[in-house]
Amino acid sequence: MKEVPLKDVAPGMILARDVLTARGIVHLRTGTELTRLYINQLAEMGVTSVEIFTDGEYDQNSIVSAGTALSEAKTAGLAIVSKKLKNLTDVQLLNPSLIDGPIHRLFNEALDNENNLKALRDLRTHDPYTFMHSIDVAIISGIIGKIAGYDRARLALLVRSGLLHDLGKLVVPPEILNKPGKLTDEEFATIKLHPMAGWSQMMTWDDPAREQLAAVALQHHKRLNGSGYPMRDSGDSLSPLAEIVAIADVYDALTSERSYKVAYKPHIAYKIMTRLSRGQFNPELLESFFDQIAIYPVASTLETSAGFAIVKSAEYGKTTHPRILVFATDRYQLIDEPYEVDLSKDPSITISSVLEDMGLLALTSRLRINPKDFMEKEYPEKKSTAPSESSELLATIKK
Repeated sequence: MKEVPLKDVAPGMILARDVLTARGIVHLRTGTELTRLYINQLAEMGVTSVEIFTDGEYDQNSIVSAGTALSEAKTAGLAIVSKKLKNLTDVQLLNPSLIDGPIHRLFNEALDNENNLKALRDLRTHDPYTFMHSIDVAIISGIIGKIAGYDRARLALLVRSGLLHDLGKLVVPPEILNKPGKLTDEEFATIKLHPMAGWSQMMTWDDPAREQLAAVALQHHKRLNGSGYPMRDSGDSLSPLAEIVAIADVYDALTSERSYKVAYKPHIAYKIMTRLSRGQFNPELLESFFDQIAIYPVASTLETSAGFAIVKSAEYGKTTHPRILVFATDRYQLIDEPYEVDLSKDPSITISSVLEDMGLLALTSRLRINPKDFMEKEYPEKKSTAPSESSELLATIKK
């Protein structure tokens, strides 16, 4: 091995010693094959030289070291996949069959690909959140693809696209990725480099799907209405895979906790993505996805126009209008005869908010009950007081 000035390092050379960040975190591991992207990144970090294996020196021990790192990345990735799938099954997803066996098998196949594994290993070293986020996005993308009826081959490509969409964040310093406060214009400009960086890296791969994968990396922040980056033209040229990954990317970002934000609940993510971000996402894909997500999970405590209630059940296609049990008035008085209401049949009752933390504690303290106790028995259903379509039509005819 020998120390080589960074200006003399060429793509294809193999690192003989880990490269550390200023904080002492491993940035590139021993055995990493340097690419032009990595070399440029090292220059931006202020690295002036690196140790490189000379011809014939990259022996079995080095291969084992690099292989161990890849194996760790795969193990960690599959562990996160299993945890995420269980959480979706237990809490959020209305149709668990969407994530049965096939999603697991697709991830096993994706993580057997060396390009994918190296990318995940590098992301895990560079920024653990981006590593976990990439796996989450791949899972959610796979779910949307299954809802859309993708065949197995296209589903596998979609999962890979989600897994690799943020590869370009390797060029963004971790202190910017995880900055607690507002980004400066210069820092945000650096963030906006990652789609093009991911595209550039993937286009160097010897992979039959590289152009499709690279297109998703480039376009996942581009929106149908022409907004987003790095391009601000019409969304007509947006890859169908990128349309799905964009939805998965934003949903996971909204529902995940970061150093600079709390994790939003599904109902908040729904409002942001369907109302505040109108025109940005494919509306059919967005609607079909949220039709499968328990926007108001079972046993959630709600404040409604009829009083305080708890969610009894939610059904496919009716996620914004679950069946609820109203047990107290808005003046914090228990109702003598609690009753169930199917909100999909009674539009006169609206949901104001979901009670959490201090709000839920205040309610339970004042009423001296646990709302979940109402889940243990059945209660009569209150018929809708809202006029039906037939009665409205009859009234119109009489006029």
